[in-house]
Amino acid sequence: MKKIITCLSICILILGCDSEESSTNPHLSGDIEGWVSLYDDLGNSLQDKSGVTISIDNTKLSTISISNGYWKINEVSAGIYNFLFQKDNFFTVKYHNVQFVGGGTYYLDEIPLRKVPSVFVTELEASSNLSGHNINFKITTSNPDTINRRINVLISKSPVDSSGLIEYIMSAKPLLQATLVHTESAKIIDDWYYSEYELIKGEPLYLVAYVLPIGESSSSISPYNPATKQYEFYSDNVTLSNVVMVTVP
Repeated sequence: MKKIITCLSICILILGCDSEESSTNPHLSGDIEGWVSLYDDLGNSLQDKSGVTISIDNTKLSTISISNGYWKINEVSAGIYNFLFQKDNFFTVKYHNVQFVGGGTYYLDEIPLRKVPSVFVTELEASSNLSGHNINFKITTSNPDTINRRINVLISKSPVDSSGLIEYIMSAKPLLQATLVHTESAKIIDDWYYSEYELIKGEPLYLVAYVLPIGESSSSISPYNPATKQYEFYSDNVTLSNVVMVTVP
């Protein structure tokens, strides 16, 4: 079992105000500010929004949010950056390819961070149904769940290793059971998947699962990075299940 942090992957463009620059000028600098919001395990907004670390990849620039969620990073040179929003026991948010033109103060939209669910996947089992063109799986969780969380089962063509990078091609999102620790479901592999991902019957597929926060779909808390076409997991907040290999049905 491996623990990971998920990262929300969003590509955005920060436009400069009061600037006639048509492209990024590395000699310009400016300030970037914004707000964060925090939500508990049940999806309720938290009043204290302090303690979120906001950092810029491949730089020494970072700051920490205060109680109302406000944050600011000063003297940022113009460039294209990835921003990380991190807090212990919360899903990490990552913004990819932020183009900052410099020359003033700029604002990011409010960033929501959601607390990691207390329930997690303890075992994932899967098998291919060759006659039905589907993958059947059985998921065991740490405890029953009564508030309709979903599990995100990621399916990849490449082996899943300790790098935390997963070549995602499809997923299944069954609901956790209210009274049982076992959830059974299936993913139908239709003709579109065979064509889109060049699937060949009998080739291996790799599955791994984790629990999504309440009220959030996998698309809104997704660690998927469209730039690399991979799920990007980092370290130590969210529990990933064991990895299971099946064959293309």
